[in-house]
Amino acid sequence: MQLKTIEMVGFKSFANKTVIDFKEGITAVVGPNGCGKSNIVDAFRWCLGEMSAKSLRSKQMLDVVFAGSTGKAPMNLAEVTLTFDNTHHLLPIDFTEVEVTRKLFRSGESEYFLNQTQCRLKDIRDLFLDTGIGEGYSILAQGEVDFVINAKAEERRELFEEAAGISKYKVRREEALRKLEKVELDLSRLNDILFLIKEQMDSLEAAAKKAQNFQKIKEELKNKEVSFILNQCQTLEQEILSKQNKSDEFRKEIEQTTTNSDLAEAEWTQNRLIQDGIEKELYDNNSTILKLDKEMYSADQQLKNSLEREQELLQKEKKLEEQIQQNQNELSHVQEKLKTSETELNEFESKESLLKESFLIEKNQWQSKEDERKKLESSKKEILEMLFQLNMETTELKNELNKLSSLSSHKELEVLSNQKELDKCSTEETKLSSELKEAENAVKILTSKEEELFQEQASLEKNFNLLQTEQEKEQELYQTLEKKIIQLEAQSKILTETFLNHPYKKGTEAILKKGFPGLKGVVGLLLKVSKNSAQWIEALLGNKLNFLVFERLEDAEAALNWIKENRMGRACCFILEKIPTINLPHLQSLPNANSLLQFVQCDPELNPLKNYLLGSAFLRGNTLYDRALIDGGSDSILSEAESQESIPSHSSSLSQNQFKLKEDLNQESVQLKLEIETSGKRCQELEGSLKKSREDLNQKGLALEKSRLEKKHFQEIFDSKNEQWKLLSRELEWLKEQIQSNQNAAHETKEKINVIEEKINKGNLVLKDHEQKRMELDCSIEAKKEEEHSFQLKSKEAEIRLENFLENLTKKKEVFQGWRAHFEEYQKNIETAKLEIKEGQSQLKNCQLRQKESSQKVIELEAEKEKISSGAENLLNKKREMEESNLKIQESLHALRETHKTLSELLHQIELNLRTLEAEKNNHLNRLQETYALNFEQAKENFSLQETISVEEVDRLKKKVESLSNSVNLEAPEQYKNLQDRFSFLNTQIQDLLKAKEDLRGAIFEINRTTKDQFKQTYLKVRENFQEVYSQLFVGGVADLLLTDESNILESGVEIVAQPAGKKLQNIALLSGGEKTLTAIALLFAFFMVKPSPICILDEVDAPLDPANVTRYLNLVNHFSDKTQFMAVTHNPKTMEAADILYGVTMEESGISKILSVKLQKQPSQTKAELTPA
Repeated sequence: MQLKTIEMVGFKSFANKTVIDFKEGITAVVGPNGCGKSNIVDAFRWCLGEMSAKSLRSKQMLDVVFAGSTGKAPMNLAEVTLTFDNTHHLLPIDFTEVEVTRKLFRSGESEYFLNQTQCRLKDIRDLFLDTGIGEGYSILAQGEVDFVINAKAEERRELFEEAAGISKYKVRREEALRKLEKVELDLSRLNDILFLIKEQMDSLEAAAKKAQNFQKIKEELKNKEVSFILNQCQTLEQEILSKQNKSDEFRKEIEQTTTNSDLAEAEWTQNRLIQDGIEKELYDNNSTILKLDKEMYSADQQLKNSLEREQELLQKEKKLEEQIQQNQNELSHVQEKLKTSETELNEFESKESLLKESFLIEKNQWQSKEDERKKLESSKKEILEMLFQLNMETTELKNELNKLSSLSSHKELEVLSNQKELDKCSTEETKLSSELKEAENAVKILTSKEEELFQEQASLEKNFNLLQTEQEKEQELYQTLEKKIIQLEAQSKILTETFLNHPYKKGTEAILKKGFPGLKGVVGLLLKVSKNSAQWIEALLGNKLNFLVFERLEDAEAALNWIKENRMGRACCFILEKIPTINLPHLQSLPNANSLLQFVQCDPELNPLKNYLLGSAFLRGNTLYDRALIDGGSDSILSEAESQESIPSHSSSLSQNQFKLKEDLNQESVQLKLEIETSGKRCQELEGSLKKSREDLNQKGLALEKSRLEKKHFQEIFDSKNEQWKLLSRELEWLKEQIQSNQNAAHETKEKINVIEEKINKGNLVLKDHEQKRMELDCSIEAKKEEEHSFQLKSKEAEIRLENFLENLTKKKEVFQGWRAHFEEYQKNIETAKLEIKEGQSQLKNCQLRQKESSQKVIELEAEKEKISSGAENLLNKKREMEESNLKIQESLHALRETHKTLSELLHQIELNLRTLEAEKNNHLNRLQETYALNFEQAKENFSLQETISVEEVDRLKKKVESLSNSVNLEAPEQYKNLQDRFSFLNTQIQDLLKAKEDLRGAIFEINRTTKDQFKQTYLKVRENFQEVYSQLFVGGVADLLLTDESNILESGVEIVAQPAGKKLQNIALLSGGEKTLTAIALLFAFFMVKPSPICILDEVDAPLDPANVTRYLNLVNHFSDKTQFMAVTHNPKTMEAADILYGVTMEESGISKILSVKLQKQPSQTKAELTPA
């Protein structure tokens, strides 16, 4: 099988559809950091069902969907398809080409397809189980090197399981264990259900009989109650007819009274209408008078308001005249101020031109002095530049002088240092000679020590194997005892539940725990029976074995009263003082007859009880005889079906003696616990011995390994010291040459120092000359600055005088404008006041006209009011006459109404009695309908009238039915039948579950055996291969694989022990990055040698390796490339050279990966490359 193509759309940075073809051999993927190379590895892993976002270098699974870039919008779907060539049918599916597709939508939905048919993730994982692809060792990605090395021993075991091909067995074992656990739970639940059903059946049998008796009483009640209701209904009908006749007579009298009352009311109504007309006319007159009063009040108010307004207008006119006079006085004052301000303004404007001319003259003089100063400063600047240049040259010469002086001193120091090194090397040469001899002697001593350790290790291994065999046997014994005690505890638990649920057993046990005077115990515990005869005693006595035995009757009654008061069940008791004397039968005349008494032992005081229970029973062959009982048939007392229905017991037959059974279970449980404790201690002792032996063996192995490493170490020391001696010889010659060379260089440096000192002296003379000129210019510039400052002050004074004058001029203009504004404002106020006076005079004339109109209107309204008041007096007299007439009619009407009310009350009482009788009759009929679903006619047809039935008799039957209805279950017969059917069905189910339980245990045992064998074989092969490959990658290095728990191969982890050449034994986590990578590669190819994976993906595995280790790594890859496809993500040129196909990943467009491929054709003289887009 091989991978043919990977197709990606919208997966991470592969936004566009990208197809990568794979051939046999090595395929390399290259490109700059961040271009998306590792996304191809993630696509392969994700398509095969990876569910961890962290393993895909993401925070959440939706991160694998293309999230968009600067030029492309986000996508809603990520899709990857892997195509495999399945010609050799490594995948268990009948297709020569297999396509696996996974889709993830941005909504979170995920889909899987197998050959374009939708399937489950489980189907894909099952397809690739034990192929080494996916979760196995086929992918060694970034960061997984550390996982292989630093993982826990139990986690590393998964790689071995994949190589051994037991992953599928592990899955099946887990499924089988889950099923077994479920079967055991179901069995426990079914046994509990069966016990409950049996109890329910016992209680329902009595309830069914009780229900039949209840139905008879209920039928009797129905017959008598229906007859009673029919009698009552006939009596009520007669009383109703009598009441209806009386009601008709009263209705006629009420109708006559009503007619007379209506005539009187009509007369009263006519008078009332006339009276209402008079009252309406009176109301209209009063309304008119009120209206006239309002109009008179309104006219009077208008007159008052008009007078007040006239006074206000006169006062306002007086105030306005006073205001005009005041404004005219202010206006003349403002006019004088305006003329004065205008004169001052003209004088200031004439002085402005003179001040400006004076300021310009002073400013020009200041400018000329400033120009002269700037010329002198320019000359000074040129001299300063020349001084700076000369100082720079002098400084460079001094630096050069210092440098040469330092070099000369350095050379002299080097000569001294070289001389010291020469002396030191001579001393070391002598020391190395002695160390070479010591290393040679140490190698000889360690060789003899290694042989002794090897012999001791062989002896320890033999002792370890013997202890391991003994431990396995003891563990098997311990597990067997544990299973037995679990069975006993289950039986004891079921028996305890039986006691709690059975009222007699519960009560008996409560009395035994409490303890009462005269209590001897339980029959089953007091009678001592041999195992062979126990079945006959149980068959004869049955439940009597669970009866209590008391000496006196009052003791037994006290115990029974106690459990009754505390609601703790029931109990049956034998009273020794009440047991009669039994005459034992003579069995000599019966051949082969044996009395049961000879099989039973008890205390002498219990002999009367024993004789009472068993005295008349005897055995004859396989048949049991008693007074009126014979028990015989097949050899087994109980059938197999009956045995299954019973509580699981300690023996194969059904035990009725459950108190004896409980005591036996407790004793056996205690004995088993003691045996388990002894076995556990023995296991712990063996485990300690085994652990000590293992530690001694490991220590010897480590000591042997240490001895070998020390021997190798001293050999390397010898070689190293010899090489150092040769280097020291060459170093001595080089030091002598260096001393001579440094002495010559120091002499040349001193000559150069003398030449530079002469140049520095000449430069200092020129510097002094230029410094003199600079000082003369400084004095001239200071004099010019003083003159310039004098003229500058004069210019500033002229400027300030001009600014002050302009400021005063501006203020004069503002004052002039202010007086002008005041003048205009006063003129405007005078005109406004004159206009308001004219308007007030006009309003005063209008006010006087309104006063005359209001006085005339008040006089007219008073005359009209007197005329209307005289008509209202006449109407009041007519109203009084009509009221007296209506009062007489009302008295007559009241008498008629009293008569009508009395008759109506009598009629109402009769109707109430009538409705009561009808309601009572309807109640009887409703009772008939609701209780028995009969109407009156059906009851008369189907039931006869019985005159002698009384209410007390019906009530008595009702109470009896009600008292029984709370305790009767009418569905009991049907429930009893259903429980019988269910009991049979559940028995069948238990048999099926027991068979399934045995089948599952067999399957688990077979899976465990196969897993152990395959894992052990694979582990030994991988261990051997790992040692071989490690020694190839680390020349002289030693490595091994160790099981953490050899006694438990099913759960044991795998530890890695690795020791590169020349290093002491250490924790593997302390290896360097390159050493960890090579160790992980060695383990990976050790798996490949046992079970090659069809595909292997290596993601930048060679990154931490140096060139020499990369070459060793590539040799291994090339060796396995005939059987395995390799895809290597790399930056290493050597790995690229070894590849058959080279794919480049780039990002022409930001955020979107693109594939370029190079097909390499390797020839003897050259390599041709053809660049094509993928």
